[in-house]
Amino acid sequence: MTSLYGEAENAWENLQDTFRAFFGTTAYRKWIRPLSLHEHAQGTLILCAPNTHIRDNVCEHYVHSMIQLWNQKFVPLTAINVISVNSHPNMDSNPKSLINNTSLLGQNSKLEKFIVGKSNELAYSAVQRLAEHQQPHPPENLNPLFIYGSVGLGKTHLLHALCWHFATQQPSKQFIYMSAERFMYHFVSAIRKNSTVEFRKVFRSVDVLLVDDIQFIAGKESTQEEFFHTFNTLVDQNKQIIVSADKSPSELGLEERVRSRLGCGLVANIYPATYELRLCILENKAALIGTHIPREALELLARKITSSIRELEGALNSIVAFATLIGKPITMDTVHEALQDLIQTQSLPITIPAVQKHIAEHFNISVADLLSHKRLRAVARPRQIAMYLCRELTQHSSTDIGNQFGGRDHTTVVHAPESGK
Repeated sequence: MTSLYGEAENAWENLQDTFRAFFGTTAYRKWIRPLSLHEHAQGTLILCAPNTHIRDNVCEHYVHSMIQLWNQKFVPLTAINVISVNSHPNMDSNPKSLINNTSLLGQNSKLEKFIVGKSNELAYSAVQRLAEHQQPHPPENLNPLFIYGSVGLGKTHLLHALCWHFATQQPSKQFIYMSAERFMYHFVSAIRKNSTVEFRKVFRSVDVLLVDDIQFIAGKESTQEEFFHTFNTLVDQNKQIIVSADKSPSELGLEERVRSRLGCGLVANIYPATYELRLCILENKAALIGTHIPREALELLARKITSSIRELEGALNSIVAFATLIGKPITMDTVHEALQDLIQTQSLPITIPAVQKHIAEHFNISVADLLSHKRLRAVARPRQIAMYLCRELTQHSSTDIGNQFGGRDHTTVVHAPESGK
């Protein structure tokens, strides 16, 4: 890609008022204003987000409209890609340094620290099987291994755990772990430096390739093609591939040949954790922290935070940090004081994501399934009910609701009340 042009920078600045008027002040301040222009080349705008949460939400809900607004005033764009600051790689790094590199892994992500329940037992069992497998070739029915589920349910933990196992228990096994975003940027770097031969030699020589958040390369044709050929080469050599995503292979916005290859092994869904599993995770976390936390407090968190294990552990960390800073023991009064916003959610306006989370949990499906285009009754019926409740309980228009249910037309939402009752 070429360097950032001043014209694109000026265009980006000039569009800010348009974005604010189109998306509304609240949405603009939360999602659009934090973005910065990173690069512009060949009809593609690359924006930089301060974190992956903003990146993912902008990609899912705002990019399409942003392209339309840009094209109304300036030289047309074909795509807007959003990257996150905390996952942007060093473009000058040698691809060889990626092999058996544990610097990107969380040291607490060990397999023995993963709490298993019905919602994640298939994915865990598959990863455990790969960790125990000592033969030079991977188990045929587990290659590739595709793990999917909503944000914060443990997909990355399992990939990290497997890498730690290889690094400590099977050091002769060569692996590369990275996000799909990093894969793309290392590939772009190789093109810039005319070193694609070395890039391919490194990526296609490892025993195990682990790629996180594969949905990121949707719409990026050259990266998908490179991944597809890397995938085929490794599988043909009986090398293991493990991929994670927020949706099933059939629901990803990838080329058909890529989706087909990703789904030809074991596909394991991680569902939202049950109350019992959430409580077990909190009890385990509290034991690791070594601080007494009333069981009533743990039960409160397990009831209140239902969609993300990451948020669940984050809330517990917040309680401990708050109590430490103010120098008080952890009591229920301390918990309520530390988590005022969480405890008071009952009095806050009901949101579309809140409805989606509750419906998904009630019907034991993932939010990703709820937003997908699956027509199975087990998914379609909960989706209709969710859209009906959003119409009845929120102030959002049918168009807004449709956009947050996988980009559905507003007429689908209008008819949802009749089928959702």
